[in-house]
Amino acid sequence: MSTDKAPESHDIEQAVESPNTDEKTNENDNTETEESPVNTKLNHYNFVNVAAFILNLLVTYGIGTLGWGNRPTNGELSDKYQTIITPFSTSFIIWAPIFLLQGIWALLWQFVYCKQRNHPAVFAIGYWYLIVCLVQAGWTLSFSFEINWLALIFMLSILLCLGILHYRLQQCIDEKQRYTWKGYLIWQLPFSLHLGWITAASVLNINVVLVAYGASANAQFGFAIASLVLLLIAVGAYLAERPNSDFAPPLALVWALGGVYAELQNPSGSIVRRFSSSQIDGFQLGVLITMCVAIAAVALKLGLVLFERFRRSKN
Repeated sequence: MSTDKAPESHDIEQAVESPNTDEKTNENDNTETEESPVNTKLNHYNFVNVAAFILNLLVTYGIGTLGWGNRPTNGELSDKYQTIITPFSTSFIIWAPIFLLQGIWALLWQFVYCKQRNHPAVFAIGYWYLIVCLVQAGWTLSFSFEINWLALIFMLSILLCLGILHYRLQQCIDEKQRYTWKGYLIWQLPFSLHLGWITAASVLNINVVLVAYGASANAQFGFAIASLVLLLIAVGAYLAERPNSDFAPPLALVWALGGVYAELQNPSGSIVRRFSSSQIDGFQLGVLITMCVAIAAVALKLGLVLFERFRRSKN
């Protein structure tokens, strides 16, 4: 344990008499730093994260996409509980990069690339990734059995847990790593993209519950408008977060809004029967305006970040 203390007067005098002492000490310190080994041993978090990823992948893809156990797929249930804010089916392809990035993080960076096994971010994430995967598996199961109120609770729980995980990473990753492509792609993007999409999915899930439990068309339309406001607030919140703005969550929300706009270009029969043409056209215009405002906010924030970096480089 270090016992460093402020230098006394005779220490200072000795330093003046022997000016090369500090240089030798610094050289020794540098040598020790360069020679200090990186801990490459596997820890229990590495195994937990891999197991969580595999579980989430099997449940989400097996039940949600393939319909294992003779259960309806997420696509079939999405059509059954169609809302005016349901995105175009192609929008859900965003799950591919989410799972790909998280798979690379869990399998490659924690096992193959040994130097990352004991990165501080691994310990900052702790068991939160496991919790996220367990809760997401719970959502998939409850939605497949059409227990929609329980699915909503699970969805909001995913959002909460991902928010905590994201916050812990933001506090852990130092500025040097945060502003490099490698550091961002490894430690933030897999979870930031997930967080942004789950934010949109949470708002959608509330609308699904209204449809599932027979809310009136006016109630559904009213909350759909409120949903656009919520999504815009979320964009602003992600852009304003500290210590560092993360552009992946708001861009995922822009992607979701684009999917809603595309779906309303040719709305399904259930939407046409439920809402008037003026409501559909008006809501589509509202989606477009919300999306444009969100894009403008992202562009403005990006410009401010780049300007700040340029100003720092000049100083």
